[in-house]
Amino acid sequence: MPHCPKCSYKLILLSSRPKYKCALCSKLYSKKEIEFQEFNKRRRIEDIEVYEKERKEHLVIINEIKKSLKLLFNGFSKTPKDYRKEYYEKNKEKIKQLNREWRLRNREYDLKRKQKTLALQYLENEDFKPSNEEIFRSVPTFALSYLLK
Repeated sequence: MPHCPKCSYKLILLSSRPKYKCALCSKLYSKKEIEFQEFNKRRRIEDIEVYEKERKEHLVIINEIKKSLKLLFNGFSKTPKDYRKEYYEKNKEKIKQLNREWRLRNREYDLKRKQKTLALQYLENEDFKPSNEEIFRSVPTFALSYLLK
């Protein structure tokens, strides 16, 4: 429904003549004038949407150009793996010395870890063996239960 250009109140279409009348300020507007205003509003909204769409496309193109220029002048950036290799090559002796020191400091930890793995391996193999061989040579307790009475 159209609105009054002055007070923004709703306009009413008069049946007797092709004009709109504002219920608040009682001003009359021609039908063509109001329809033209409505048409302009729709066109303005469409133009804004088209502009936003074109602007986004333009920004995407600009960002692609920026990236390609960076690659052109700076070259491809190195990956973290390349940096690690380069650092290792530069500091090979230092890294080896730090590894040796860590192993010497944590020798007890390393021995405990090995001991734990051996114990677990032993327990896995000993699951089905009896802990005491004499149990199987003795008489079952059910057979001796009559002596308790």
